Amino acid sequence: MATVEVISHTKLGSAQKSFTVSSIPATYDHLYIVGSLQSDRASTVDSCNIKLNASASGYANQSLYGATTISAAHTSSQSQTEHRFLICANNSGYDSGAGFSSLEVWIPNYADTNFEQNYLVEIAVQGNTTTAWEWYQSQDACMWDTSAAIHTFYVEADVGDFNTNSCLTVYGINGV
Repeated sequence: MATVEVISHTKLGSAQKSFTVSSIPATYDHLYIVGSLQSDRASTVDSCNIKLNASASGYANQSLYGATTISAAHTSSQSQTEHRFLICANNSGYDSGAGFSSLEVWIPNYADTNFEQNYLVEIAVQGNTTTAWEWYQSQDACMWDTSAAIHTFYVEADVGDFNTNSCLTVYGINGV
């Protein structure tokens, strides 16, 4: 039977630039990270940046994304300094009642040091109207070109700060 344990849960009481979960124990089979994120940037959207073990390089991904049409993108080398994903920002189209983006990250075998680290990211931007660009989704197959065990997960708002009530939870999973 699978077991799921909360490693870390943070809900912001005030705006903050980033979430950092460090000292992730290597005692689980997989990591599952969920977030509800909103930026205080005075714009329609901001982006968030994900880094593993505070590494500033070595990332690549294959993306399916879209709002009005579906598109695909691929980084052909591990030259990215982080993975960047769109999130809701604070303006008239995205308000605190409807404008939190959902973030899901699945990192299988995160403590394995025999292979490069691969993980999946899904993010959805939900607006409070039916305007197409207030709805956006991306699904990404990601790679970090190191075989180091993951001990730190970092996500940062690109331009603004994460708003009050943004939250991030990291789960450790065994038996799946």
